Amino acid sequence: AKISSSTARPAPVIEAGPAVAERWPERRNLKKYACLQACFFIGPTIMRTLKILVTGGGSSGHISPALAIIQTLRSIAGQPDCDWGLKLLYVGGLQGLEQKLVEAANVPFVGVETGKLRRYFSRKNFSDALRVPVGVKQSLEEVRRFGPDVVVATGGYVAVPPVIAARMLRIPVLIHEQTVQIGLANRIAARCATRIALSWE
Repeated sequence: AKISSSTARPAPVIEAGPAVAERWPERRNLKKYACLQACFFIGPTIMRTLKILVTGGGSSGHISPALAIIQTLRSIAGQPDCDWGLKLLYVGGLQGLEQKLVEAANVPFVGVETGKLRRYFSRKNFSDALRVPVGVKQSLEEVRRFGPDVVVATGGYVAVPPVIAARMLRIPVLIHEQTVQIGLANRIAARCATRIALSWE
């Protein structure tokens, strides 16, 4: 497939195919760029399989949007004229609500350690602060193993370790914020985001 611009100064033509790496060694990240285009709907592209890692949880307010995104992606991928496949992985907390809901939606689930982010004093803040680095290490292993083209985060303290892991591995991150006031977890994760989607202006 070719992607071009009709402006006065045409953009470089980008081709997707097995011989790209041989003909254009400097474009070794072409696959990730094309996947980013497909996920963010910024241009036509042809992909065989789009691997998306979804994360978010702690409450149904973060899980429901994630499941809605998954349902929409599956609907698009299931259309006859869709020229790309879809492979999903959900990374959530070990003790959250998301595991039961995600597995009920027939989505592969992996749990990692995570610490709750509180804005008030609590003794649990000290123990939870130690869980975050552990969760980042576990997320690094899972993200590296799955090899996603993009990570989609819908907020909640559960999403922080996978998002940090994705940034460390230079994987594009899309953050979705559902509320008018941005949550603390998404404020932290926004520093690692490639794109941020807002429901309100």
